[in-house]
Order: sequence, then C-alpha cells, then structure tokens
Amino acid sequence: MLDVGCGTGTFALMLPERGTVVIGLDPAGASLGVARSKPGADRVRWVHGDATAVKVDLREQVDLALMTGNVAQAIADENDWARTLQVVRGCLRPGGHLVLETRRPGRRAWQEWTCAQSETVTEVGWARDNPAVGAGGRGGPAAGQVRVGQCGIFWIGR
Repeated sequence: MLDVGCGTGTFALMLPERGTVVIGLDPAGASLGVARSKPGADRVRWVHGDATAVKVDLREQVDLALMTGNVAQAIADENDWARTLQVVRGCLRPGGHLVLETRRPGRRAWQEWTCAQSETVTEVGWARDNPAVGAGGRGGPAAGQVRVGQCGIFWIGR
C-alpha cells in the first residue's frame, strides 16, 4: 500500500500489524521525522519527497494507493497533479486502486460532525480475496467490506 502524503504516519502505521506492506510518502521532512519516531515505524518504508521521489522498483508493485485528509487538495498545480497521478498509476498493479478523500471546506462539516455519524461500511469486492489488505479483527467488517470513519478508523475485512 502506498500512502501518498502520509504526514506523521498515523494511518500508515495501522496497517503493518495486519500484514500489509506499507510505503509512506511525504514531502514534509519534519512530518516524516515524527512518523519515524513512532512505535512500529521500522515496519514502514518511509520516502521523503513528492510522488516523483518514488523509485522505479515500485513499478506495478502496489495494490492500493491512498491520499487521505487534504492531500489531493494540497497539490494545486495542474502539472504536479498530473505527474502525481502518473507516478501512482505506474506503481499500481493491474487491477490496483487509487483511493482519495476530498473535502468541501465551504460546507463547514466540522461544525456538526461526530464520529458515530461519519462511519460507513462499504462493500468492496476486490478486498474480499486480496491477502495484501489485512483482516478486520475485533468487530470489524465482513469479508470484502471497508469501514471508514473520519475519526481515523479504517480496516478491511476478509
């Protein structure tokens, strides 16, 4: 899994304990410094830079690429966005997926938001038979489902 814009690694660090190989990518060296200092950080491959810093050894090696938070919106230049998508696409195996989150700041959702209201469970067929995504565990979703909440809770059941 390639976590584009991993920041301080909060999300990236959840997945290795489930058997997922994770590459955390971020252009902010200070954020990666925090990520590298956290427990379990040695199980993540950290890459400093934008998407163009990803090495060719990842060509078609990634099942899932993620951009959570405001990562996609932080890439404001059209050419940088195009290069980012090209690199991510090159990293994805045939049948791989890019998942990104976008937000509409004008809606001001944070004023009414609660963790319980934001959690959803979604059926994702490709996750059902993919051993690379890791198991749900304690009260987790059923096989092939993804549970995502804006509180940072994420897991894939299989």
